[in-house]
Amino acid sequence: MSDSSSSSPSLFIDWRTAPKVAEMMTELQRFIVKIDAEVLVGLRPEHTTAENNVTLGIVDGVAILRRSDAFAGRHEKLDVVKRKVNDIALTLGIHPAAFGVQQQAGGTISTNGFTLENTVVTNLFEWENRPRSQPKMLSGTDKKKLRGKDVAILPLVLDTRIILQKDSRLDAVIVTEHRNLSTLDIGNVLLVMTGGYPTSTTKEYLNMLSNHPKLQQVPFLCFIDHDMGGFSIFQTLKYGSKNQAWGSKNMVCPRLEYAGPTRQDLRDSVRRYRPQWVDQYKINHPSDTDAQVGERAAKWAKSMRTKIGGKFSKHTAKDLEKFRSFEKLGWLELEPAVKREVNLTIGAKIAGKFRTAALTTVSLDYPRIFIETKLRQKCPNRGAVSFPAPAARGDYLQNTPSQPPSVPHGTGSSVNIPGAEMDVDLVETMAPDRALTNSPDTELRLLSAMDVP
Repeated sequence: MSDSSSSSPSLFIDWRTAPKVAEMMTELQRFIVKIDAEVLVGLRPEHTTAENNVTLGIVDGVAILRRSDAFAGRHEKLDVVKRKVNDIALTLGIHPAAFGVQQQAGGTISTNGFTLENTVVTNLFEWENRPRSQPKMLSGTDKKKLRGKDVAILPLVLDTRIILQKDSRLDAVIVTEHRNLSTLDIGNVLLVMTGGYPTSTTKEYLNMLSNHPKLQQVPFLCFIDHDMGGFSIFQTLKYGSKNQAWGSKNMVCPRLEYAGPTRQDLRDSVRRYRPQWVDQYKINHPSDTDAQVGERAAKWAKSMRTKIGGKFSKHTAKDLEKFRSFEKLGWLELEPAVKREVNLTIGAKIAGKFRTAALTTVSLDYPRIFIETKLRQKCPNRGAVSFPAPAARGDYLQNTPSQPPSVPHGTGSSVNIPGAEMDVDLVETMAPDRALTNSPDTELRLLSAMDVP
């Protein structure tokens, strides 16, 4: 990192301050005239794309020279066209959304005991051309209420209002990359799920929440996979991304805190959950002596430690490349806890990578217990962490042959898990999340406010 005072001014573009359409067209015309002038004096090479698309053909029975329109981008892939329009918009200093580029859908949120009422711009061109002398006239906007589980985050949100229900409160904002965590029953929190690498819509909304007057004393906790992909997501959310550094001022959440799970958190899960396992075992085997219970618990713990050891994987060449980019940018120096875990992930002698779903090895309910424990550390008034009550004898007991349970997912479907294989990894249901929004934003870099040239 370098001193920002010695660098050139940073470029920050906001769709809320975009010029009117007529002004944008004027700027575009000036830009084209400037390019033409530079071509004439030899400062730019002359483009021959159009000339190469001219052929002799028959039109209405007459042989004439005709030009194909393929070069104009009509037949190119959508992401290629959007990238070109993005480049033009940013060259003019205009937000791509104001230039007509549709914003990607965001992640999802889950609320419990409160509602979010958003003012959303539904027609950006109409909103841009509203009478500026009457700023309270919100032409082209609509009110959208977000309440419940897995509610989509809409793009172009002007403001948000938090409506608490009677006797409810908001203790924390939890940010995670996996939408599956919406199935956890955690009250009095706002759960923001990016669904993989976050889009600009998700980042802008999280930034708005972090600046909300009612949330200034509320912690923002980030739970991510313990791998380079997870750490990259944390960097993007808190410090910004390379491809959208021009908008990082409105796309970062400086208050975001890394909450794990760490490598030690996963290893400690056996010790932390062992008392609950023992209570359940005693109910299912009331005739066993304390010595027999202790012996079975020791065997269970040993088996779990072995299974957890199998959840770790070693780093790859891409991980090392990502680590070098982290070091070059310097943001790890601001996050000692993350730096320690990153170093464990790329350690030469140990396998340090694992997915958040590995927390389910000891119990399908353990991810909730783990998050509740972290919340208790940040929110002393939250109360004790609740553990599931032991089931009656004959009901399902972990790691003993029995009726397999069903694990609900955000899609409403379920997955049957054999009773003897409680370490079945939910990674297979979580992994596709990242592919959902695998946009160019995934090439990460420190935000321009930290002055990385």
